[in-house]
Amino acid sequence: NINAVDITTLSGTVASAQIADLAVTSAKLASFAVTSARLASFAVTTTRLATNAVTAIKITQSTITQSKLAANSVGANQLISTGVTPASYTLASITVDADGRITAASSGAAGGGGFTPTLVAQGPASGTFTAGPASTKLLAYAISGGGGGGGGASNQGGGSGGSGVYGIFTRPISAPFAQPYVVGGPGNPGNGTGNPTAPAGGAGGATNMANYFTINASVGGTGGQLFGPRMQGMSAPSGAASNVTPTPGTTSPFSSANLRFWVVGEGGAPGGAGSNPDAGASGNAGGAGGVGKLMVFEG
Repeated sequence: NINAVDITTLSGTVASAQIADLAVTSAKLASFAVTSARLASFAVTTTRLATNAVTAIKITQSTITQSKLAANSVGANQLISTGVTPASYTLASITVDADGRITAASSGAAGGGGFTPTLVAQGPASGTFTAGPASTKLLAYAISGGGGGGGGASNQGGGSGGSGVYGIFTRPISAPFAQPYVVGGPGNPGNGTGNPTAPAGGAGGATNMANYFTINASVGGTGGQLFGPRMQGMSAPSGAASNVTPTPGTTSPFSSANLRFWVVGEGGAPGGAGSNPDAGASGNAGGAGGVGKLMVFEG
């Protein structure tokens, strides 16, 4: 006779040696019977995993590090969209997040245009300046003519001519804009003479543009003179602030309230004394003044 035995009433354990090879199949395992604690280290290899068995919810947060990624494994389809429209942006304005991603982009507008030189003149000269139809502003660098040096007398040299004045002017314009201009010439030198008093040098020429600016010229140096003790001719004064007159509406790029100017033009060289004053020899002529200049830029 065969006696039935209820194995649930038996005590003890079933060792692995009592289990035949391949006796425990997946059908014999209860759900969740094999936990992670029952798995030996490295027991589950890639060959043990079914295709698509490991899904996103099976991956612990931050377990896939950069060292776990194969080269070129992350492509465009794997990147989260930032919402930036693929395009070519001109003068782009962009926003970059802490991870270096561009999160916003837009095209910008070009800045104000620069200036282009359209008139360069050296005195003495004159003409009419006509701005281009698209120009909206002018920038001018101008200098007046320097005074000529005074002539030398028989026993005294002449004085130096005054330096020309240099100014910078800006102003808005609207088409059509056409104005006459004059660029100052150099002051004539004073002639040398054998007399006790020599001629003074001539004044330089003013530089101006109608309805824009005027820079007056400097005077010439005095001629050599002798009144009692020997006295050399005095140098002419250089241009002063009153010599620079902007038209209303014209300003300086260096100050909104005051026009800036510099005395940088060349004055005429003084004439030397005669080589033999006691014999009444003629003194030397003075030097000519520096020429005026004008450069106009349009913007």
